[in-house]
Amino acid sequence: MEKLDRGEAISQAASKEMLDLMKREQARYAIGRTTSDPMASKYGALDRLRSCVAIVYSKKGKIAMAITVDEMPEVYWSVDNPGYLLMSRLSTILIEGLQSSR
Repeated sequence: MEKLDRGEAISQAASKEMLDLMKREQARYAIGRTTSDPMASKYGALDRLRSCVAIVYSKKGKIAMAITVDEMPEVYWSVDNPGYLLMSRLSTILIEGLQSSR
């Protein structure tokens, strides 16, 4: 995520295009679910896996993160999937913790 943000993923133009696409993501099921901070994100899901990568543009700076939850006990395709809820809580802890340490 940091390389993408710095324009070092493939090329400057490709990095910008990927970030522009990620900034248009409207679903906030996991990372960023409870914040209004702008962000660039991409979600992925398989039956028992949920994953999200994001750059959160907080008031105190950029925070890059990637969180994956695997081997969930059941297949559950709701936006309130336990994996999404866990990622939401973890991302909130990271955002709040990193903002207070800056």
